[in-house]
Amino acid sequence: MNPLISIIGTTYNQVKLLERGLSIWATQNTIIPYEVIVIDDESIDETSRFMQQFKKKYSCVRYIIAHRKIPCNHKTLYVCSSTNNLGVKLAKSNIIAITWFDRIPLRNAINELYYPHLVESKAFVSITARHIASSSSMEVIEEQKINKLIESVDWKNNPEELYKIVGPIGRHCLSAYQNESACFSVKKEYYATIGGYDERYKMLPSYCNIELFARFKKYGLKFIFGNCANFHQPHDSPRS
Repeated sequence: MNPLISIIGTTYNQVKLLERGLSIWATQNTIIPYEVIVIDDESIDETSRFMQQFKKKYSCVRYIIAHRKIPCNHKTLYVCSSTNNLGVKLAKSNIIAITWFDRIPLRNAINELYYPHLVESKAFVSITARHIASSSSMEVIEEQKINKLIESVDWKNNPEELYKIVGPIGRHCLSAYQNESACFSVKKEYYATIGGYDERYKMLPSYCNIELFARFKKYGLKFIFGNCANFHQPHDSPRS
């Protein structure tokens, strides 16, 4: 059966964070057929080895390496605009959802991202982000501390346990702020009509989303907030 919604995200040298997030995306509590598309921005860690094994276990997962025509310096350059556009182009469904794989979703995320589109024909559905041990995705916390904190709750069986270890709501916690923390879904045709991500925005993912969201709003989409969250795992940038 063809998927009804495609979850799309980019990863680069974050295999541990990716493993946590994907383990919940691949085991959603839903009857909706879906696919998860992981765009690897040419990682040089163990991402490829992990993904080759992971996609064998979960048939809904697709893994694509974004080979570049133009060389880029990964230490300074974010390229989520072009990789997200690639993921949308490859999506098999009519509804696409863009996320970040350093986030751990709840198990009802697919339902929250999909069903509003059946009620509102021009829906733009966004999910709130919360940050583990922090109020902002800008804060970097020691990896060992975060790992220990995450494993202190039974998040694998019940991701809602992560609410116990999040920080206070801060400036990067609400998707209403239209920043890089948002996970959103929209019909593929609307994404194509407005031209998708502007690939001139390369350095900061937040600028990519602010500009994209503004075009969706101008196009007349109705912004709807899903009744769930995804949980950001604070980390140092893999590119700096």
